[in-house]
Amino acid sequence: MGRRWVFMKSKGILIAVTSFLCFGLLLGIFVDTIAGQDEYYKISIADKSYEITNIDDVHNIIKYDISVTLRNNGTIESDDITVRIMDEDGNYTRNATIMPGVSKTFLFNNHPLFGLTDHTISIFFYPTDTFAQLTEYNHGEDTLILKYGTTNGDDNTPGFESVFLFILIALYVMVKKYKK
Repeated sequence: MGRRWVFMKSKGILIAVTSFLCFGLLLGIFVDTIAGQDEYYKISIADKSYEITNIDDVHNIIKYDISVTLRNNGTIESDDITVRIMDEDGNYTRNATIMPGVSKTFLFNNHPLFGLTDHTISIFFYPTDTFAQLTEYNHGEDTLILKYGTTNGDDNTPGFESVFLFILIALYVMVKKYKK
């Protein structure tokens, strides 16, 4: 009876260890499956630019082509995302979904602004579904300053005015010496 007890005891331990290993293996697979479902999308502003398309000096209106490029750095397709630009005259929106690893450009063509001056445009993006929870991955904002008379910033040659002034002074001095 003693040997039988040891054999049954060792068989019970063997069954317990095997059950524990199988349970651990199944639990590991289950947890890995849950962790593998941690997919998300991550939208960010990749680029923003503008180009002046028309200047109407008579009516003080400047028309711009504005483009905002969003990129999805996540692992799944995004929800429907709205891009909104806001200026002193109003709000304008575009929306689309963005595939993972892809950039999408939203165009606002012939966008009119009144006044022959620089303009500040606020750029926002967020889920189109107003009930969607906002996270760091699905909304953001930035600004774009539209410079009057230039494209995407100041196209002037730096220091040109001082060189021009120096040449004028040198010519003035030479003319004064020549007259004497």
